[in-house]
Amino acid sequence: MSAHALRPAAVAAALALAPACVWSDGHPFGELSASLETRWTLAADRGGARQRLASDFVVEVTGATATLGALTLIDVGAAALAFDPADPPPGYTLCHNGHCHAAAGRLVSYEEISAELSGGAGPQPIVALAVGARDLLPGARGALGCDGGPCDLPRAQVRRLELAVERLELAGVVADTRVPPRLTGDVAWTLTLDRGAGADAAPVTGALELPIDRGHPPRIELAATFTPTAALLDGVRFELAGDGPWAVDSDATSRAAVDAALVELPLTAAVSRRDL
Repeated sequence: MSAHALRPAAVAAALALAPACVWSDGHPFGELSASLETRWTLAADRGGARQRLASDFVVEVTGATATLGALTLIDVGAAALAFDPADPPPGYTLCHNGHCHAAAGRLVSYEEISAELSGGAGPQPIVALAVGARDLLPGARGALGCDGGPCDLPRAQVRRLELAVERLELAGVVADTRVPPRLTGDVAWTLTLDRGAGADAAPVTGALELPIDRGHPPRIELAATFTPTAALLDGVRFELAGDGPWAVDSDATSRAAVDAALVELPLTAAVSRRDL
């Protein structure tokens, strides 16, 4: 799937006298060069190769791959937040990290809810960068682009990044630290979380302050980072593993817990800008 940015119409002649740092007539408001690092990460506060879970199990991940759809920049416009996340409107609960839980279980961004309440236009994607399959062990940073090059950007107020996680596959061993233990020795496990490519699977999101207009340097370099950790497995019911090997996704409760934890993982980005 090739990724395409929107190309705005040529700017008005009046902008020809704008400061030297901006594009001249006929150029887009911004030009994006992007990369994404994907890596399974050992959290320092959970130990070493064997990571402690909230359930008192310890896991070592020996295999980790992900199929990623697109990294998308979202234009949220200039609308102000129209509600208090501590007191969400009817139909929404548990507002945190930039989104609320809808009654049907879907995660909805603050901007979408504000647009719904005010009757205005909701957030819009301005560019979607195809990613593909990634090996999270040992991980790497890869360049993303539009038709093999930088992406032209329209005028926008980007405040959110979204990363579509279509499939996640993990493998490893688990042991119990409780006495008496719920498992005997090391037990092998696997996880296949197939979320599909549709819009029903909530993306991993991250906050980003990126105004794209004539007042900011137009050449933009964005370095995004997605580094899942053992926090994904805190809700897995490893006590069901028995003598193993055990498929985590065979237990609906464990599968749902991993899916819910996935969308709470951080997606971060560093941005640098320069003039022509």
